[in-house]
Amino acid sequence: MLNNIRRIDDMFITICTPTYNRAHTLSRTYESLLSQTNTNFEWIIIDDGSIDETKSLVEKWINENLIKIDYYFQENQGKHIALNKGMEYASGELFTCLDSDDWLYEDAIEFILNKWMTLKNNRNLAGIITLDSFENNEIVGTKFPLHLSQINWIDMVFKYRVKGDKAYYFRTDIIKNYPFPNYKNNKHMPPSYQYYQISKKYNFFIVNKPTKFVEYLEDGISRNKYRKYVIAPDNFAFYRLTIMDLIPTFKRKVINAIHFNPSIYLGNLKFKPSSFKNSIYVFFTKPLGFLLSRFIKFKAKREIK
Repeated sequence: MLNNIRRIDDMFITICTPTYNRAHTLSRTYESLLSQTNTNFEWIIIDDGSIDETKSLVEKWINENLIKIDYYFQENQGKHIALNKGMEYASGELFTCLDSDDWLYEDAIEFILNKWMTLKNNRNLAGIITLDSFENNEIVGTKFPLHLSQINWIDMVFKYRVKGDKAYYFRTDIIKNYPFPNYKNNKHMPPSYQYYQISKKYNFFIVNKPTKFVEYLEDGISRNKYRKYVIAPDNFAFYRLTIMDLIPTFKRKVINAIHFNPSIYLGNLKFKPSSFKNSIYVFFTKPLGFLLSRFIKFKAKREIK
């Protein structure tokens, strides 16, 4: 571990950045943190086995001592395991993931700080969700329903059909209760695994304001959606199995079952639904699932190239 010598008591927010060979984009993330109008945060960088200049770059920033930085290196295991480590080390009241190719609006931390001070006593809230935008300020996906200030994430997706990536600021003592599962050699897990689990008990406060810029690079997780199935089939199978009873609509339950089957065909572990109803979904979608597995293999090879 590398860390700077300055310590800030009662850190407000932990910003966690999992990174893998992103020295060429990480500087932009760092500059956005330096530009914050409120610096009451810690930055935890989890280096997921980088072989580029990431470590020396972070060492330089730590020596500059301009913001609080903690750096941890791990063998390449995937973003979800890096986030588990970041959650473990987090000391902030809130926790957010800031990808190594993303960066914050200058007032992001100040805005979240001020908003959270009015919400923190509401134990029904797991945190705050705000909007993402592209560099040209175009909003990613759709905005939140204007008549709501609080929302259950499952309702947000299925009832109100809010689409696109968003910025999540979790209550740290809650998000620590929902670590990602870790099946051997599986290097990806859908972030929505945590959102589904949290939605069993909590809502989020939603704000139609962008606080984070995003960029989808060619080698990023968002662009390589088929390859994710191949590198993490057991994780995907577990994920699909876990959310079966949480999906509220018949159509999406069927789609989820179709996607569950390729993960079984591609993986090493044989997950089985625990209920008869879910077994029926899985059984009748096996033919489509098999065809989808062949399609995924074909598309994944093209993504790798």
